[in-house]
Order: sequence, then structure tokens, then C-alpha cells
Amino acid sequence: MNSLSFFRLTQFFLIGLTLAVLPLAPVYFIPRTFPSPDFLFCFIVAWHLRDPQSSPLPLILFLTLLVDIVQFRPIGLWPIFMILLSNLITINRRLFFNGQFLKELLFFSTIFFCSLMFELFFLTITFSPNNGFGVAAQQVIITSFAYPVVVLILYFLLRLRYKTSRFFFSESL
Repeated sequence: MNSLSFFRLTQFFLIGLTLAVLPLAPVYFIPRTFPSPDFLFCFIVAWHLRDPQSSPLPLILFLTLLVDIVQFRPIGLWPIFMILLSNLITINRRLFFNGQFLKELLFFSTIFFCSLMFELFFLTITFSPNNGFGVAAQQVIITSFAYPVVVLILYFLLRLRYKTSRFFFSESL
């Protein structure tokens, strides 16, 4: 592992840890009428699309498990989703190398919507309290609007671009 990849791995971990713990900060004293965007999900998907070597699955699982514990969600549900999504992202990465950003945004919105619907389905069949479809739909819309902001931050501030390598069989050099 060279120093640049170790630096990227450390960046991924520290930013992800910050995004996992930041929602706990008591910043809002007035109740909000809409859910906040899931910046950690945006960050993980955007980073994993651009450089999957510096966002390994065990680190993603640790971050999502930490968020499950901190936000009192069903423990292990989002890490299972992230295993499936990371494989889906790895297989479909080549579609976004030279494509339009709208296609990537639609892909992100679709996988986030499906993940929230699976979570809602799981909470419903286990008779756990849930927010309902309306709040989930609002969260998908708000998080989809936050995704381009996260991508711009990764692109301009962290200089994270799409990387191709021989490690993934579906990529071209």
C-alpha cells in the first residue's frame, strides 16, 4: 500500500466518522418539519463510485454499524444493505466513467429509495415503530438534492476522480 492510498483510506475513515457522529450534535433547538439528508450514505456511495480501493467494505460496515447503534436503528440492517450496494456499485462503476451526472444521480436515488423501502418493509413486518412512506419519500428527495453537493466537495476539495484499475474485472483501462 503506497502512501497516497493510505492517505485516502485515512481521509475516508475520518470524514465518514465525522459524518456518523455529527448528527448527534445539538445544533437545532427548534423541531424540524422535514428529515435531514443522509450525508454519510451520500459520502459512501460517491466515494465508492470514484475510488473503491480506498473505501474497503469492512470500513464501510464499521461506519454503518456505528450509525445504526448511535441512531437507534435496527442493528445490522444498514450494514447488510451496504454489502449488497457495494457489490452493485462495483459491478456498475464502468457506466459512470464518462457518462452524464444525471445518470449517476438517478442511480443514487434509486438505490437509496430501494434501501429505505426495504428498511420500511423490515420495520413493518417486525411491528417496529417506523416513520411511514411519506417521511421516507421526503428523505429520498432531500438526500438526492444533497448528493450533488457531496460530489462537488469530493471533486473540488478532495480531488477525488474516477479511478480505473486491473483489480475490478468490469472496468476498462
